[in-house]
Amino acid sequence: MLTGIVTTPAAAADFLPGIQIQGVSVINQYSYTFGDAQPPLTTGGETGTFLASDRRPDPSSQLGVQFTGQANPDSFFFLHNDYCVGQCQISSSTTIRFQVFVADASNYEGLRFDSLITPGHLAQVAITDDRFSTASFAFTVSRTDVVRGQATGPTTNLYTANGYADGSGLRVSADGQQDPFSNTIAGDNLGAGYYYDWSATPLSVQLGAIATGQTFYVDYTASYSVNSSVPCTDILNCNAAQVVFGDPRTRGGGTDLVARNGAGGIAVFEQGIDGGVHAVIDREYDASTIPFAFVRSDAPELGVTVPPPNAPITYVDNYIPSAIDTVSGVPEPATWISMVLGFGVAGAALRRRGGRYRTMA
Repeated sequence: MLTGIVTTPAAAADFLPGIQIQGVSVINQYSYTFGDAQPPLTTGGETGTFLASDRRPDPSSQLGVQFTGQANPDSFFFLHNDYCVGQCQISSSTTIRFQVFVADASNYEGLRFDSLITPGHLAQVAITDDRFSTASFAFTVSRTDVVRGQATGPTTNLYTANGYADGSGLRVSADGQQDPFSNTIAGDNLGAGYYYDWSATPLSVQLGAIATGQTFYVDYTASYSVNSSVPCTDILNCNAAQVVFGDPRTRGGGTDLVARNGAGGIAVFEQGIDGGVHAVIDREYDASTIPFAFVRSDAPELGVTVPPPNAPITYVDNYIPSAIDTVSGVPEPATWISMVLGFGVAGAALRRRGGRYRTMA
């Protein structure tokens, strides 16, 4: 059973007459290591950033995990960014869970969940051998019936999208459709890996039949895996992998022409834009505000507004090794306490920034 941060509105939100959203759960989970055995997933708070090196002062591997998951009555604030340079592996996920109550189904044949798939980025850098770095994601929308507050029966996946970048190539699909996302830019890194970027993509998922008095969960889940298995002799020119669901590449133009660059491994050369050379692997990502709506199954139009496509790829800086780790190894209990308090402060600061960042009261 999933557990996590639960934010519940003071009064249930009605998207349609007789249809109530009784609460939203945000579940962020993560696990990372420089070793061979992946540790169990840890459930985090609303936000978290973990930058780690295998040793100091001269690391042969570095990794980063960054996540944001916060709920509003009609949207959620979403980011997940995992990258690994050298020898490391990461597993993580974010689930936004909606608890839907059907007070009166007499006017509905069924419901539909309308939202967006967040913009994202998938990259593999293969300086030495492309067998030794992989990045992947699995995105699903699912429904599970609920009785007396407990999930009952099987979970039904209603929409599934998958992406892989590894030694055999780059593959992205959704429900059997290849390259399903909007405004994509992809490249093979001139034979030294792969990258794939996309903009916010409309999502419209039929939830099936409903009945009066019924309660069910709708889960919006993105899971990620990043693995690179060769330590670096040069941290700036090394195998790496990254997967991001958030709001990358929103700061201007770019092209899909790529080449090796000693200062940053694999880089995109932006010709006619700003003359810069920017690395595929970096930490320049922001969270996205993703709207959602529950509408009639036969509604003629999408229930949310689709934002304009992202500008073409902008890689702002070469990969810059982390100067200071935010987490190194397994923290002591006192460190965990300070981290938890830090998450709370960060979440409170985000909520104070404006209405679209507020969690439900």
